[in-house]
Amino acid sequence: MIPLYISLATLVLACCSLVLVLNLSYQDKFFPNTTIAGQKVSGKTKKEVANLLETKRLVYNDFSLTLPEESQGSTPEHLGFFVDIEQTIDQAYQEGRRSSRFWENLGDQAKILFSGLNKKISYDFDQEIFELYCQEKIERQHAKFYQENKFTLEEKGLETTPGQEGIILRREPFFAELKNKTENLSSGPIAVPLEKTYPKTNYRHLELARFEIDLITTRPLKLSFEEEEWILESPQLQEMIVSRAVKSHQPLQRIELLKQENFGLQQFILKSLGEKETVLKTVLGATLDYQDLLTYLSEELAPEINLLPQNARFLIKEDQPLELLTESKPGRELLIDTNAKLLAEASFEESEVLRHLQLQTKKIGAAVTSANIDSLGIKELIAEGESNFAGSPSNRRHNIKNASDKLNGLLIRPGETFSLLENIGEVNEASGYLPELVIKPGETIKEYGGGLCQIGTTMFRAAMNSGLKVVERQWHSYPVSYYDPQGTDATLYIPSPDLKFINNTDHYILIQSEIKNSKLYFKFYGTKDNRSVSFDGPHYWDHGWAGNGSFKAKWTQIVTMPDGTEERKTFYSHYKSPDLYH
Repeated sequence: MIPLYISLATLVLACCSLVLVLNLSYQDKFFPNTTIAGQKVSGKTKKEVANLLETKRLVYNDFSLTLPEESQGSTPEHLGFFVDIEQTIDQAYQEGRRSSRFWENLGDQAKILFSGLNKKISYDFDQEIFELYCQEKIERQHAKFYQENKFTLEEKGLETTPGQEGIILRREPFFAELKNKTENLSSGPIAVPLEKTYPKTNYRHLELARFEIDLITTRPLKLSFEEEEWILESPQLQEMIVSRAVKSHQPLQRIELLKQENFGLQQFILKSLGEKETVLKTVLGATLDYQDLLTYLSEELAPEINLLPQNARFLIKEDQPLELLTESKPGRELLIDTNAKLLAEASFEESEVLRHLQLQTKKIGAAVTSANIDSLGIKELIAEGESNFAGSPSNRRHNIKNASDKLNGLLIRPGETFSLLENIGEVNEASGYLPELVIKPGETIKEYGGGLCQIGTTMFRAAMNSGLKVVERQWHSYPVSYYDPQGTDATLYIPSPDLKFINNTDHYILIQSEIKNSKLYFKFYGTKDNRSVSFDGPHYWDHGWAGNGSFKAKWTQIVTMPDGTEERKTFYSHYKSPDLYH
């Protein structure tokens, strides 16, 4: 008898010999029992397989889509499928060869020899291209939306409008068929799966609709928040009424089964036998139009209820920590979607108590509070802007101080586009402004807030000196001495022109205003980032281009960022003659 260890050694030697012969015989060739996209490739080289699959791909590429009354030619790429023959061949060839140590490949090679390897074609899929083709080439020509049965509430009663059947493209089976053909490089036409859709309701059954209309509109709906109340009376509710589909179980006679959409085999047999069965029946009901409720809540109620949060304001003094000027205040926001749903539910209630809705809001916290003062990065003076309004009349001085006080202590968050008009707010008598001269087309007249351009000009200079990015600025119609040197001014007028700039630093910027000896200052505090700022100009030319005293100017901001990149922006001004406005 041969010893066991000799038998085992012989078996191992035989297996190794088999593996060695296999790898030598199929060096640079595909292993036995290998197919790609259903094509036998055993014993072939990569180049031979590439030629074979390329021939198959050319046939696969030219396929047609079968549609009602037409056949539509297309390509895989037009439908978002991009085959990768080279990657497929590489992946199939590497099966059983992944490791440089032959014994580590034994398992994979044995699996290929005994179970076979059928590699599908690798591909990339572009969902956007697929969707665009479905919409433009198929649905636009062959699909249509079904229309549900509906009614309208008229003075003489309910007016019904029968629905219409539609046709939809079933994307999932369509994609699955395209995927299968791509993975196997299959040829032949593809039947595009279009399906009819039908109205789900029976427009002749209006009993429920009449009942629900009466339930919704007979009594008013009351809405309240804190001390405020709003009433939706019957006429308003009637204008919001729309139809809805309501499902209910009812026994249907065989004649009614014929009217049901997509009834199955069991219903067909019952119909043929003249029997009846309880099936799901969909009838028309009534409800308040959800979009109407959203519009009512957002346009009528939200402006009265919503409050913006107010950030805390701070002051900074030389060599002293930030001092709290005013504490933050939370805001609130009306929950439009939630209240619309609650309102729709309340409309079906009979009780006056249940038809009274307490409106729901959510609290909105302020971004800046006294609690996070240390995280703001307010450490040092970055830069300031200055202008001289000496000689201004009392009303103009008053308006300048009023606006500068409103801006004092404001914080600009990192990345924020700061709008000067938005932060000044309303300009009228109620907000503390007096009438003073403003420049209008062809004239200079008195209006509330005259003099605010002093604010715009000074803020513009502060932003420029800080190296911030100014994205909106408008020069004055004619040169005004308050804004010397000319070309460095910025006019304001509600709703436009505005002054806007971006805080393109990594920290908050604190605005601090100061008036001293007829000079206005806006100082920007934050954290310096080692950017340097210089200017070219202002330069003047074209004197008299639009009459006496007219000229053109340009002022260029040059910012060298910490990484060494240089950013230049030139601001042009085309001043006309003052004579045109007096």
